Order: sequence, then C-alpha cells, then structure tokens
Amino acid sequence: MGDADSLTLGERYYPNHSLERDIGLAEYELASQRLSNQNQALSWSTNVSSIIATIIGFASFKISDHISKGNEFPLTSDELKSLFLLLILFISYMATSHIANLIKSQIFSERKIIIIRRMLGVSYGENTLVLPNWRIEGADNPFSIHLNPGILSHKAFPIWIILASNTVSIIFLGGALVDFLKIKWNSNPFFGYLNNTALIIFWLSFLVISFRRQLNEANENFWLWITKVVAKFSSVPLVKNFEQKIYHIRLDIAEMHRLKTDTRHLRTFAVDIEDKEFFDHKGINWKGVSRALFNRLTRGKRSGGSSITQQFCRSNFITELKPTLSRKLVEMLLAKWIEHLWSKEEILEAYLASVRFDKGVYGAHRAHKHFFQDHPGEIEKWESFIMIERLGNIRGLFLGNRIKEILEGQIDRGVISFSEAKIALNFYDEFTNELFEITPDQLSPMEVCRELKPC
Repeated sequence: MGDADSLTLGERYYPNHSLERDIGLAEYELASQRLSNQNQALSWSTNVSSIIATIIGFASFKISDHISKGNEFPLTSDELKSLFLLLILFISYMATSHIANLIKSQIFSERKIIIIRRMLGVSYGENTLVLPNWRIEGADNPFSIHLNPGILSHKAFPIWIILASNTVSIIFLGGALVDFLKIKWNSNPFFGYLNNTALIIFWLSFLVISFRRQLNEANENFWLWITKVVAKFSSVPLVKNFEQKIYHIRLDIAEMHRLKTDTRHLRTFAVDIEDKEFFDHKGINWKGVSRALFNRLTRGKRSGGSSITQQFCRSNFITELKPTLSRKLVEMLLAKWIEHLWSKEEILEAYLASVRFDKGVYGAHRAHKHFFQDHPGEIEKWESFIMIERLGNIRGLFLGNRIKEILEGQIDRGVISFSEAKIALNFYDEFTNELFEITPDQLSPMEVCRELKPC
C-alpha cells in the first residue's frame, strides 16, 4: 500500500482498489434480491396490520357490547375484558418489534448496496439522479441512509395503524383493566390517578419509544437522545450524522495503526497534562471543573476544566465552539454518552487520532509529521510533551509561564527527565516564529530552561 498522502478519498474510505469485480457483482445481485424481498415483506406487514387493526377494533366493540348485555362467560366481565385487552396489547408489541426488524434489515441491505457500488468504482458525485442523497438511488455514503426513518415516514405507517387500533381497544376495554389495577394495588397512590386516558398515553408512548429504541444505530443510546434534545433547545449545533463521524474517527485510528504510530508516551502525557483523573471519572472531571471555577472566581484566570472525554466530544461532535454554558452542558452530556459506549482505552486512542494539534492538523500521526517533518514511528518523550502541550494552545503561542509550571511538576514526578525537558525547550527555541509565537508577557524557551531545576 502506498503512502497515506497518495491515497485517494475513495481508496481510503472504500477498498475499491482490491475488490474483484466478479465477486462484487455477485454480492451486489444478492444484496439487491434481499432488499427486494424485504420491501415486499414490509408491504405485506403494512397490509396485514391494516386488516388486523380493523378486526381488533371491531372485535373490541363487539365483545364490550356482548358482555354488557349480560351474556354468560366462565370469567367475570372485567376479567374477560382485561384478558382480551392484554392479548391485543401483547400482539401489538410483537408486531411493532417485527416491523422494526424488517426496517432494520432493509436499511442494512441498502447500505450494503451503496458500499458494494462504491467498491466497484461507481460514484454519482454531485449528480444524484435528481434525488436527495438519503435515497439509495443517488447515495454515495452508506450512513446517509439513517437506520431510523422517523415516526412520520411512510415506513412507519404500520405503526400508526397499530397505535390507532390499540387506542380503540383501550377505549372499549380499558376501563375493566384500570378497575382491576386499582383494586389490586389500591395502596399505591399512582394507580389512584389511572384512567383510560392515562392508560392510552402510557401505552402509546411505550410502543413508540420501543419502536424507536429498536432502530438505534450502533453508537446510539439514551444519553445521545437526551443530548440531542438539550442541544436543540439550547441552539448548540451538533454534527448531523454521528455514525458517519464515528466511522471517520475509526478510519483515523486505523490509519494511525497502519503508520505504526507509537502512542505510549503520548498517552502518558495526555493524561498527566490534560486530565490526571481520566481513568477515575465517568466522563466529567469534577475536580478539574471545580479547580477551573475557583481560578476563574479568585484570580480572574480562565483555565481548562474539561476532561479528555469532553475535549474529544467537543472536537468531533459540536460544530460551533462558542464558549457558552449551554455548550458546556451539551459537552458534558456527550461525554456521558461516549463513556457508556467505549472503554477508557478506546476513548484515549480516538482522542489522539482525531483531535486538533495545530491549525488544520488533526490526529497524532499527522501532528508528528507537521512538527518534526517525518512519519511517526517511535515518538520520543520530549516530542510527546510538545505534541500534547500544543493541544491546549489553539492559537500557536508559546505560553512559557504555563510550560514552566507543567515541566516543573513533571520533573518532580519523574514523568520527564530534566535533559528531555531541555531538548524540548531547545526545539521550541529553534522553531520560534516558524511554528510558535512568543508574546511579551510570557517567558521565552531559554528563560524557561534557565529557571528549571533538575530533580
């Protein structure tokens, strides 16, 4: 495989340079046939749902009417109504799950077709056949077709039929179930407020949430739902397609591995400089937040309190980085989301592979080449220090006062030696004005070097 810079976008994102055409065509034909079968199954489910919904609604009315006329049954009227209603609700839940699985299989087949099409070298580019790129006919990116089509889409039509039939059933039969629950759990104050309307709202909400949950993407969970709602109401812009973004992050990780980038020292310095409690917290470094707030209130000094997880989420999933409280809240929620999905090691690796080290430079494998003019293999401690120190310095300045404070602590703790610190400072001095800028109120690299004391 050639150098990373020589790879085209198609080669990096889709392995079309190594796919055998006959195999690709066979796979494409199989995926197309499967998609056709799934479309037919979904249409069949829609028709069957319509018929069953009509039968359920009519049967609910007839049974309610039949029982109210005093006809004899082995069970009491309330027991019979409750039993029949529970049966209807159970069947409805199973039907909802079946439809969700059909939609999921259909979307996976559509994505597979797009991937195979790209692997065969077919790309529509800007010409999407006069169709939006979320339609399979014109899509170039598999993740442009979302797993969740939306509750208002035509694919969710069977769910609306089920919801309507359940509403009718609860109207005619729900009173008996409500009375039974009130008698059974009369000591619970919750059931004192239960009525037909509350039962309808609860059940329909449960079905919709269950349907939506079964269509979660691989990296989607409750925390992401909450984050999107909060971001929407607080006007914090997020990336439109989380799965696509995560896919690109994983590509960066794969590229970092392909280049055999040595991240041992980078990990150590990232945790030591950016988030000492990284392996102890659950996404939010409350000690760091408290420390930053204290510095802000007592010294008027702004200092970073974001955890590594928050920095990773801010860099990758928030599109406008205005320093607002609402953005910080969304950042924290995103951190909770990713901590529920990935391990600490996975987050740290993704952080090093994707965050910004300098203007237009993202990922440790690119940053090493940018600063040291060679491809990353074994990265020295002093190089790792410079790369991680740049993470907290987005304006390309040499913050000598801050660097002196960090190096003094690291030399005391044995994270870096005095000689390695001197090499780093000599590098800063050599490339001042080319990579770094010194402001009058900050120590120069040589001044920091003179003030440092060996441990």
